[in-house]
Amino acid sequence: MPNDIKMKISSLSFKRVTMEFVKPIIDESSLPLQKLQFTVNSDNKKEMDDEFIKTAKFLSLFVRIEPILPFIQSIPNENAEFMIYSDFLQTQDLIVLIRSWVETNKPLGSCFTFVTYKFTRRPHAILDFVCDRIQGAIGRNECVDIPMKNSAMLRVSYGTSSWDQSIIMTVVPRK
Repeated sequence: MPNDIKMKISSLSFKRVTMEFVKPIIDESSLPLQKLQFTVNSDNKKEMDDEFIKTAKFLSLFVRIEPILPFIQSIPNENAEFMIYSDFLQTQDLIVLIRSWVETNKPLGSCFTFVTYKFTRRPHAILDFVCDRIQGAIGRNECVDIPMKNSAMLRVSYGTSSWDQSIIMTVVPRK
């Protein structure tokens, strides 16, 4: 195989490869990637500063980092999915993240999804937890709406499947 081979791709998924090995084989016309999925842990966390990652339109991460809140807050991508193995969604850290989104006026369409297999509370109990701790939050059927300054609102909702549960934070237009 030639040394200068470049691939045109729209999405990339890998587990234990570093950017140093991946970037040289991707044609720059492929960037930004539509989807980038990989595992992030304390060994490769520093690579998250790479433009290759920051510009992906959708970032899907298997997160194995503690504490998780500072890591999540450092993600500049507007759309991301985090597969997590911690109690993050059941702690004050979730409230801190929500307040951060409201205070920084995340743009319309921004969406972070947190998928976990470690719920000790049912998803609707997490929404109640959010509603009780965020001033101005409005509890609705299967979601909580939180007004933002930029004529938008942060909608916190949940999803379930037979193998996991998720909490979804999305910035939507205020009605």
